[in-house]
Amino acid sequence: MSAPVPESAISSRTPLAYWILGAVLLCYVAACTSHRDNLRGADAWEHHRVLQALARNLQHPGNPTYAVDTPSVRYSPYFVLQAILVRWSAIDPYLMLSAAAVVNTALLIFALWALLASFDESGSAALVLITVMGLYWVAPGYANSLALADLPWLQVNPSAWSFAWVVCCWAIFKRSLDRGRPAVWILLGITLLLTMCVLDHAMTAVFGVLGLGVIAMTRTDGRRWVWTAIVVVMAAVAIGLGLAWPWFRLIDAIFWPADREYWFNASILRLALSEWCVPGFIGGLAALTRLDRDLVRTSLAVGALATLLGVLSFVTKSPVTARLPIAGTFCFALATGIFLHRSGALSLRVWRQRLKAFRADRRLTAEAALSLSVLLLIAYCLVPQGIAIVREPWLGRTYVARLFRKEDKQEHVKETYDRLLAGVGNDDVVLSDTLTSWPVPSSHGKIVAALHYELFVPDQPRRTEDVARFFSRSGSDADRRAILDKYRTRWILLNRRAVSSDVFDQLVDTRAVVIRERDLVLMDAQSWRTARSLGASASRTNIGLTK
Repeated sequence: MSAPVPESAISSRTPLAYWILGAVLLCYVAACTSHRDNLRGADAWEHHRVLQALARNLQHPGNPTYAVDTPSVRYSPYFVLQAILVRWSAIDPYLMLSAAAVVNTALLIFALWALLASFDESGSAALVLITVMGLYWVAPGYANSLALADLPWLQVNPSAWSFAWVVCCWAIFKRSLDRGRPAVWILLGITLLLTMCVLDHAMTAVFGVLGLGVIAMTRTDGRRWVWTAIVVVMAAVAIGLGLAWPWFRLIDAIFWPADREYWFNASILRLALSEWCVPGFIGGLAALTRLDRDLVRTSLAVGALATLLGVLSFVTKSPVTARLPIAGTFCFALATGIFLHRSGALSLRVWRQRLKAFRADRRLTAEAALSLSVLLLIAYCLVPQGIAIVREPWLGRTYVARLFRKEDKQEHVKETYDRLLAGVGNDDVVLSDTLTSWPVPSSHGKIVAALHYELFVPDQPRRTEDVARFFSRSGSDADRRAILDKYRTRWILLNRRAVSSDVFDQLVDTRAVVIRERDLVLMDAQSWRTARSLGASASRTNIGLTK
């Protein structure tokens, strides 16, 4: 059996391949992020309307989703900063978010390099970047996922911005501890960054504090308890500073009592633990063979704690810790990438030596077999993501379709809604099913019920029930008119593809139709009420929809 890979065969310099891969990743996100409007249920719609609301009125933006006078927990530093830029430069908010996705990706690439450099693991950068993007059975499509197929539409999120800064904080803290006592200004800077993350995305901030705590606790000097106490103080100060944020009350967000069962989603947690994060767990087990590396120990500890807190969420019902396993996959990927690099997984020199040894005694080292297995695992995970990139309209299909003269399947939802809702006021209430409603406030108007709940709005379960009743087969005109009155509805939006054909035919009325766009029909609610009260059933018709 051949000897382990000698350290002399392992490069400690940041490979050029890392910066090449980083540049390719930036181009990929820049080219595809504008296509995120093809995902009708994406969180990006919510972020876009938040930015629009702040851009219209920075001091008193109101609620971005509903026609109610309540703030949004999304009014965070991430969006306030972008809103200021939008107001100053007159850039379209949708374009601003696209630019933010590129900036967040660039920041992540820099932060990852800084973290690796702070632990003297720069040589593993290229492999770590590959594992970070590829170590998922299925792209989760949720906050803190760094799956390759998720990046173009998730990097616009405040969680992406916060995640990159969290990794920067880890790198800064590690370097400052290695140099002796950290300067006060460094600790203050980390605290301010944590404050921003608390306001932008609380779960990512918790993950960041977890990482800082592990870095402090794993110090070999006798002052590790002092550093750990400092981390606790920085976290407490960050929360205290966050309480002074003027756009929403952080204390209300922390102790918001309504819809607790909704915000804690056990099914998502089960998917994370049983499917999405499993390759990370497997890679983490392989990385146990490299516990001599400081960053491997630190990463495995943070990943294990994040996973444990996620499992405990089944008991605590905490919506914050329930999503930590997805973030923890990043740490397992870090450790896996370092293991692959240290085992010479992509070194031709190392594999030539192994091949010679194998020819001599027909044996392969356990390290060689393990690294080869992990490489095959990553390839197996990346293949479906690569297929998704060339097939899905919200990714790169439009570019591939041009090459092969195929249909690009772009729906251009944003342009469609902008045309359809051009005559709708920003505060007009539009009633539609929850999926069709979701992009509405990103163009014009407010909605009755949303696909995702909005914090600080107490009556959302009832809103959802009312919308379901309005579009049910058994709904009566009297009940529907009452729902229109209850929410002061100005417009009704029908989607032939979102409701059953009999309900569509029952609700559509030619005398109330204002505009038609593909499968969408916008009706004036008052005209619809009048027609129904006059017995307009005789005038109902199944209208043909043309673009």
